[in-house]
Amino acid sequence: MELSKKNDNVLIYPASEGVVNVIKDICQDKNANLSILNEEDIVVNKVEARGNEFSYKGVDYSTKMVGAHQTFNASLALEALSNLKKRGIIDIEDSVIKEALSKSVWVGRLEWIRDNILLDGAHNNDGIDSLVAYLNKQKFPKLKILLGILEDKDYKDMIEKLKTIPAEFSATKVPIEIKESNLENLIQSFGDTHVTKYENYEVALNNIIPNLKDDETLLITGSLYLISAVRGEILEKY
Repeated sequence: MELSKKNDNVLIYPASEGVVNVIKDICQDKNANLSILNEEDIVVNKVEARGNEFSYKGVDYSTKMVGAHQTFNASLALEALSNLKKRGIIDIEDSVIKEALSKSVWVGRLEWIRDNILLDGAHNNDGIDSLVAYLNKQKFPKLKILLGILEDKDYKDMIEKLKTIPAEFSATKVPIEIKESNLENLIQSFGDTHVTKYENYEVALNNIIPNLKDDETLLITGSLYLISAVRGEILEKY
């Protein structure tokens, strides 16, 4: 962590004592004011497949960004805006903030790009943990997962976690030349679990999406590079 100037304000989400102490030391060195978000100010009312409802300091909010963790991220943003308003740095009506938050999306992160097509750029174990937690809560009855992971990632662990979700799996290469994407290693990591192999994402989408039924959900995940490519392809052709 690096502060670009002295006498600034720093706002963080609650973390382990070791992490907080490191940040405290940096703030002290820079004569910066440190604030830690109070979790007790956050009340999560609904966590649903396509968004959340929560209250922060007694005010109700909604967001299209899915996953329970997004209510806490949003609360951190709300506190930061409140701090800036109090210091006279910005002038935004509360109603504008509330409306903007309700419309906010995080492109490629648990993003519903079509009614039954979900994109998530989880590309490491932490990302997969959040994704699996979301899938376990929502329990989509007929789920198809198209996966692409780069060779330098912990793809074996990531696949083991995803395999705990009842789904029909497919795998494809990540469309980037400067990094390796070994499709055979990826498929072997599924072990006895059946997985359909596609040499590239164009072929995968062309085979999966036209045959996707209304009661089925397609999740595409494993790499931000893959998500970027399929997102453009789906918006243009599907």
